[in-house]
Amino acid sequence: RQWLEHNDLIQTVQKFRTEVSTQVIHNLFLSFWFYFTFFIIALGASVYGPLMAVVAGCAADLLSFAIAPSGPFFPGYTLSSMLGGLIYGLFLYRRDLSVVRVFLCKLTINVLVNMLLGSLWNSMMMGKAFYYYLAKSVVKNLVLLPLETALMVLIFRLMNPLLIHLRLIPENSSRHIPFLTKKNK
Repeated sequence: RQWLEHNDLIQTVQKFRTEVSTQVIHNLFLSFWFYFTFFIIALGASVYGPLMAVVAGCAADLLSFAIAPSGPFFPGYTLSSMLGGLIYGLFLYRRDLSVVRVFLCKLTINVLVNMLLGSLWNSMMMGKAFYYYLAKSVVKNLVLLPLETALMVLIFRLMNPLLIHLRLIPENSSRHIPFLTKKNK
């Protein structure tokens, strides 16, 4: 009888461990997926422009909430996603891409949308002071800025040949993305 109780305990612990690890992996995958939606929005904004990027930002936020809600729905976050799409479109649509342009685009989004608006929304939702969330957000967004910029440049370098082939961007677009945009002489 003791052996059966011990065996039941082991099976319960194993089931619990499997369930927890499955949940952790599932949550990490969803976090990873939703974090990188900004690449999709940026790429779409460069091809289809600011208006479609606003629509895509709205759709991405609403879908992410529908698939994996992380709290109550708050329209401020949807507005932030839409504003992020608009900024991507204004910086990237029909523009000569450069590392500096991509950096400035991401910096604008990180400061205006992620740091300022995100901190405002969080303080409204959670009740803590705006500066509490701003301090946390500044560190995160400034640390991630170079990585996000480098990844965006890499994605554009990889996708430009396909986008040119599909005639979604002009043929004079380059696979090589210079540090600074060349001036026409």
